Amino acid sequence: MKKFLFSALSILVFMGCSSDDDSVNPGQKPETENPVAVDDTVATSENEELSIAKSFLLENDEIVENSRISSFDAETAQGGEIVDNRDGTLSYFPPDNFQGEDSFTYVLCVPASDARCASAVVTISVGDAGVPVAVDDTYETEEGSELQINNHLSNDTLLDNADISSVNTDDTSGTVVLEEDGSITYTPADGFAGEDTFTYTICDNDEEPECATATITINVTDEGSPVANDDTLVIDMNTSEFTINSLLSNDEVVDDAVISSINDTDSRGTLVLNEDGSIFYTPESGYMGETTFTYSLTLFAMTINQTQLVLPLLLP
Repeated sequence: MKKFLFSALSILVFMGCSSDDDSVNPGQKPETENPVAVDDTVATSENEELSIAKSFLLENDEIVENSRISSFDAETAQGGEIVDNRDGTLSYFPPDNFQGEDSFTYVLCVPASDARCASAVVTISVGDAGVPVAVDDTYETEEGSELQINNHLSNDTLLDNADISSVNTDDTSGTVVLEEDGSITYTPADGFAGEDTFTYTICDNDEEPECATATITINVTDEGSPVANDDTLVIDMNTSEFTINSLLSNDEVVDDAVISSINDTDSRGTLVLNEDGSIFYTPESGYMGETTFTYSLTLFAMTINQTQLVLPLLLP
């Protein structure tokens, strides 16, 4: 009788598994982790540079294997500029006179691995720089002297590229001219001495300009009173007519003082005061000796000083 031997083979199959990811095949390594970049928001004022620390941008990011900012937009969405200062900061320069929202993108990468990167958007709120401020000024000039004013804006706060836009001379006795270069020329009124004022206005370049006004006070000092000094001339006897032009050469003539009158009581001849201030003198026929007359200097219809002229008459 034949005998049959049976043997049983038990096969045990061990299945590998992962509690976290059922999609990984046996023997497959987990995927490499990438950095995560999160958007940021910053703010600045119109026409004002903004410094942005790279460390600030990375604060809310997930940094993997020393990942760092590898690139960024050099030009922002609104035409601003981003510059790497090479000191751990970026500088943002907004477009001229821009107000509103601007943005740029930066890329965060693991060193030497362009494939392991992430990007984020930095939003920049650019606000109004504020209202310009104009501060009063005081100057001094002499009576009758023109004053050139160039530094009236030096103590003002010129936000938003504010500049002088107009002057108001409603209560000004002198003449005020706003020059093309922004300087101001002030000319006091004839004969004026004292305090004179006018205002100027500066405005920014916003679509709806904001303005400020300041007062310029000018102290116009009096030149003083004219002084007439005696004169002595020598002419020949029986001179038909002698023209005297030099009487004012030794006088202190201020405020355009002029010879207004002559007194010929003791002149022993005929005197004529001409419109140009010269004097014609015709001595008495045959007279020889000393004769005198006085003349007066007048300032604004007021006689200020008078003096005499001595005329020795000599034989021809």
